[in-house]
Amino acid sequence: WLLSLVGGGSPMEDGSGDGAASDKTVHVHGTALETRGEVTATCYDTSGTRMATCTSEGAVHVWDRVDGPDGTPGHWRQSAAWAAHPRGATVACRAVAFAGAEFGQCLASSAQDGTVCVWREVLRAPGPAAAAAAAAAAEEGAMRWEQCAALRDGPMAVNHLGFAPPEFGLQLAAAGDDGVVRFYSPTDTLALAGWELCNEAEALVPGAACTALAWCRPTGAVVVSSSGG
Repeated sequence: WLLSLVGGGSPMEDGSGDGAASDKTVHVHGTALETRGEVTATCYDTSGTRMATCTSEGAVHVWDRVDGPDGTPGHWRQSAAWAAHPRGATVACRAVAFAGAEFGQCLASSAQDGTVCVWREVLRAPGPAAAAAAAAAAEEGAMRWEQCAALRDGPMAVNHLGFAPPEFGLQLAAAGDDGVVRFYSPTDTLALAGWELCNEAEALVPGAACTALAWCRPTGAVVVSSSGG
């Protein structure tokens, strides 16, 4: 699959970008807010049918795949968008990551000012009327997400995020330009509340920025690469 996104405007349609698009291009259709600013990072949830993007203007957009009646993969529709990292002046969002489905719809974002935010989708009330309202909100790109935490333990950009494999609990690793990997966990996993710094480790090379981060299965170790210093 080829995902075509353009910063500062509508996502590309088939054949509208540089070079030829294949017949397996994923079409992204925004029905509410268009992507605000250059797209800086993307991620999928574990189902592969929900995607998040973040932008140079501090916005987070959530997209859901609308499949056909026979279950064939369909187009992508924007279901939510919000200013995740405004802080008065525009702050670029650098990374996004979904937690495992075992923890509900939980999403983390990070910014160039060192802030890490945790979000969750607002659960709808039971009943057919609420279900219809939720479907209409998704169609309009107005699904609600609420902030669970705003964490800032370093002064420099946080460029990489990753949730631990679910068997190791709800843990979020964050790394960036200060060369420190920080680990966060909530005190209340069910409510996704009480997020706090529970551990941190510096890069092997003093002053080196972290350039990549990944959790390793089945050990639960975090692999980090760094450069500079």
